[in-house]
Amino acid sequence: MNLSIIIMLILKPNKQSIRKAVEFLKEGKVIVYPTETCYALGCDVTNEKACKRILEIKKRSKKKKSPIIIANLKMTKEYAYFNKDALKLVKVFWPGPLTLLLKKKRKLSRFVGRGIRVSSNPIARELSKKLKKPIVATSANISGRKKLLFYSRSFEARN
Repeated sequence: MNLSIIIMLILKPNKQSIRKAVEFLKEGKVIVYPTETCYALGCDVTNEKACKRILEIKKRSKKKKSPIIIANLKMTKEYAYFNKDALKLVKVFWPGPLTLLLKKKRKLSRFVGRGIRVSSNPIARELSKKLKKPIVATSANISGRKKLLFYSRSFEARN
């Protein structure tokens, strides 16, 4: 039997909690954070063990790659190649829920795909900005089940 312990620390969205979450990311831990579409599981995209841990938490196939959120267009250009059409799209739709499939420039975890976006959620962007790297952005749910759209005490009590 595979026994897994998950410790969840719920932080209020402020500068201090962003710093704490970034510390967790640097330590290779997995966090839950809000995006413009739902809550996401996140980790440092360059940390192979952390990215694998997200798949284990979600009970998701290793073949299914995770998308990433990145702080801004400038940082995105460090990690992905853009053509003229992609640049036109991001200038209109970023920050926002548009995920583009772009060819990666840098070595990221093998569990991370080509899907990249700049979130319209300021917390998601700030986490990536302070980490100075993209973060994984896969929905905070068991694979195939409903997405966590909002936090509630009933969710905390059930899990």
